[in-house]
Amino acid sequence: MLTKRIISGITVAGGQVKTGVNFTNLQGSGDPVEIAKRSEKDSADELFFINIPGTPQKQSDLTNMVEKVSTVVFMPLTVGYEVQSVDEVAALLKAGADRILLHEIPLANPQLVTDIARRYGSETVVAAINAKYDADSDRYMVFGHSGTKPTDLDAVQLAQRMAHAGAGELLVTSIDQNGSQSGFNLELYRRVCAAVHLPVIASGGAGSAMDFVQVFTETPVTAALAGTAFVSGETTIQQVKAACRQHDVLVR
Repeated sequence: MLTKRIISGITVAGGQVKTGVNFTNLQGSGDPVEIAKRSEKDSADELFFINIPGTPQKQSDLTNMVEKVSTVVFMPLTVGYEVQSVDEVAALLKAGADRILLHEIPLANPQLVTDIARRYGSETVVAAINAKYDADSDRYMVFGHSGTKPTDLDAVQLAQRMAHAGAGELLVTSIDQNGSQSGFNLELYRRVCAAVHLPVIASGGAGSAMDFVQVFTETPVTAALAGTAFVSGETTIQQVKAACRQHDVLVR
């Protein structure tokens, strides 16, 4: 049985960490470097450092921030950015990123996913899928533009396309649960995991250690990410790992 990963997610805009609910009402929550240090100290297995799509951020500014973060953490660092070329990926990897999280690109330019995977390997590419439940169709529909613009794709369709394009892993975020700290959307992950053989990271809704236990024991996801819960300090990674061990979930 594979060891489950606990991921700390830091979303940034304008050089500050931001948290919100359902991708809205974003509030400043601190300095990215300091929060990255806290995640390192708390024994996160990986850090996702995500520039919020659609927010002003020069590539050079983000690269500088990635360099600063990479000097204070020794866990794997995945950086999310609206890259437009393979060369931009090269700059982020040179700055200290281990992997690149592609958000918006899976929708706008699937070929770029393939190009990056061919250049750097599928293990370098994490494709982001932001989905919201539609009761009329009983599907989880994909939303672009930071979760504000509906598309005609559902999460399963986009997951299959990304697997075909060469992505090595999927970050699947429930817009309905995002920032709510009310638990992960289990049905969403069951459907996506059943449709692809790629590892899937659950995101959106983590509020307690038991939420992680539940998503690991009731779905096939290989990792789970929390932003608000870890940034606020209301739940710690150590607490999550202790609860997982108590319920026979293998963690590092």
